[in-house]
Amino acid sequence: MAGRWGDGHAVAVDGSQSDTWDNILAETSIRYGGYGGIAFRHISDTYIALCSRFIPCGVWEAVYIIEGLLRNDSDIRPDTIHADTQGQSLPVFGLAALLGFDLLPRWEPDRHPLDRPAAHGSTGPSGSWVGSSGR
Repeated sequence: MAGRWGDGHAVAVDGSQSDTWDNILAETSIRYGGYGGIAFRHISDTYIALCSRFIPCGVWEAVYIIEGLLRNDSDIRPDTIHADTQGQSLPVFGLAALLGFDLLPRWEPDRHPLDRPAAHGSTGPSGSWVGSSGR
């Protein structure tokens, strides 16, 4: 059944804040608010968790992207990684490329819509600064 969702070549990575007080990695989170840590997960496009790790709130999540893929002991071997802005970092892009992974940003259409030209030659909301006639 899982093979219908994907072929295992892609993985999504993301972290979510978890409230906890009895963990040595727990700390106050400015970004999420509250006290706890980040549950950082690698989920395959077959909806199988490849790696899950609890990390402190104050670290950049990109640091843990490659480590999770290298620790993967399953038969699923993804070559494409989708990550949000916390997963984007120039050194991680370079290291991913050297190791044969494609690190791609995750686009959230509800939060970051693309401006498309409207009908009848209108340039849309960005028309005042994109494609203007040199005024």
